[in-house]
Amino acid sequence: MDFTAHSIFILIIPVIVSPLAIYISGILMGFGISGPGLIPHTMYGDVIDAGQIKLKDCLDGQISGFTNFFNKIAQTVGLSLVMFLISLAGFREQQIGVVLIIEQPDSAMLMIRVIMAIAPLIFRSIGIFISN
Repeated sequence: MDFTAHSIFILIIPVIVSPLAIYISGILMGFGISGPGLIPHTMYGDVIDAGQIKLKDCLDGQISGFTNFFNKIAQTVGLSLVMFLISLAGFREQQIGVVLIIEQPDSAMLMIRVIMAIAPLIFRSIGIFISN
C-alpha cells in the first residue's frame, strides 16, 4: 500500500478502530515517507562538494545556515497554519487547572484528519512537480 492509500485511510478510518491498526498504518506510512525525508539529508554532502568545486570556495557554513533558516521558516509557517485551521474548526485547548477535556468536537477531529491526509498529498505533489 503506498502513501496515497494511507492518506486516504486516515480520512475513512473509524473512530473506534483498534490502536493496533493505527500503529500498523503508521509503520507502513513510515516506510513510504522515509525516502523523501532521507534523500535531502543524504544529498547534503554532495551539494556542499559540488558548490565548492563550482564556486572555488568553501561555503558549507553558509549553505548549512541557509538550509536551517528556510527549514525554520517552513516549520513556523506550517505549524502556525495547522494551529490556526484547527482552532477555526473548534479545537478546544486544555487549560491548566480546569476540568480535563476528554473529547474534541467532530469538526476539529475532521479538520485534523483532513490536514493529516490532504496536506502531505499536496506537498508531495509539489515536490514531484519541482523534481521533474
